[in-house]
Amino acid sequence: LEQCYYCLHGYPYKKAKSRKLADHNVDQIPLTWNDALMLVEYYRPTYLPSIDDTKSPQVTSELITLYKKISEVVPEEGQVLSVQSIIRYIDGSCDDLPTPSLPK
Repeated sequence: LEQCYYCLHGYPYKKAKSRKLADHNVDQIPLTWNDALMLVEYYRPTYLPSIDDTKSPQVTSELITLYKKISEVVPEEGQVLSVQSIIRYIDGSCDDLPTPSLPK
């Protein structure tokens, strides 16, 4: 899968040689929301680092760049989290993590 993502979307950007990915000199396709969801699922870290982690081997600068690229294709429609639901979760008055419903 990593070779496919590299050819289709050019990710990973810098470490293609160290991962033994072949550069087939093909035109990359524009990133769509559905493609972005697959990239997130494949490359997401197994755990999110805590705020005290000075450097996490799972969240690289390449991954941050990928997420920024993905943020550009997030559709505008869909349910948005309310500020109130986030505040209730933070202050502990609600135990359920607020999650938006994503467009299909």
